[in-house]
Amino acid sequence: MTEKDFARQTQFDYLYNGLKERYPGLFTENGQTIFQFMEMPMAADWTSGSDSKSFALADAVPASAGGFYSMGAGRVSIAYESLLQSMYQAIGEKNSTYRSLKDQLKTHFLQLDILIQDAQVRYQAWRNRNLDSTQTFSDWLKSDLEAMSYKSRVDALQSNINRKNEQCARIEGAMGAALAIAQEKLHTDIMVLADGGTMPRTTIGGALQNDIARWQGAKDRGEFDFSVTINKDQRLETPWHTTVQMETRAAACHSPALEQCINVQRLVLDRYYSLNVKAVGLQGYPITRGDWYNDAFVRPDLVLPEGANI
Repeated sequence: MTEKDFARQTQFDYLYNGLKERYPGLFTENGQTIFQFMEMPMAADWTSGSDSKSFALADAVPASAGGFYSMGAGRVSIAYESLLQSMYQAIGEKNSTYRSLKDQLKTHFLQLDILIQDAQVRYQAWRNRNLDSTQTFSDWLKSDLEAMSYKSRVDALQSNINRKNEQCARIEGAMGAALAIAQEKLHTDIMVLADGGTMPRTTIGGALQNDIARWQGAKDRGEFDFSVTINKDQRLETPWHTTVQMETRAAACHSPALEQCINVQRLVLDRYYSLNVKAVGLQGYPITRGDWYNDAFVRPDLVLPEGANI
């Protein structure tokens, strides 16, 4: 740490580092924190988990992703809604499985048409030999021994056609179902705030008022859940620095004289900082978003399925 870096440290920096040393569980294995420290304290002044103040806090987008946390002007619900509205349901033909099924169906229909035409030729020949028969083409397919091979092939093709049509219908329904449901819930999964306004359902869990009462009682009794004392000291020593100063002097009735002054010096700076922080409670308050929020659409590792469009 340089002298400049040291001078920029604030009480919050020291507290952050002190918490890291005192509570290693607040940090992941790779050294990253699982919390973001406030640059300035923020009042926990919501009265219920779903009032307007708690919603404003829970729905706020951080001003920056790194460093200290501070509330930005953006809102999670608005950004999420903008994302969903920019997406639209996929066209089935862009899905390779769907496209293959459609190609197979075309082949089956062509095969079925050729098979039926051939069967009708055979039926007409049979009719010419049995002029007194009243059997229709359908009846002939079901009963005549000569027609049995045609019927089995027609039934097999029709079964394949029905099965592939069902598969296509499932793909068509599934490709846009999740997005359609998510877009619908944006306007149906809402909550009414104390001031009468409506917002996407978002709540802060826990029991803040009970915790405040419990903490206040502990403070009055001088009880603390933890006490962190942060001592920081630093000795800055600059390298030895030599300066040479030349002076010319002239006295009356004498010729000028040249004097040389050599100074060898360095800067030694001692700094010491001590901060003691006592707290009567450490409590987390989970933020829960309603059914309108589907994190599958905002995961950074999300892989869009074939046929999905943005």
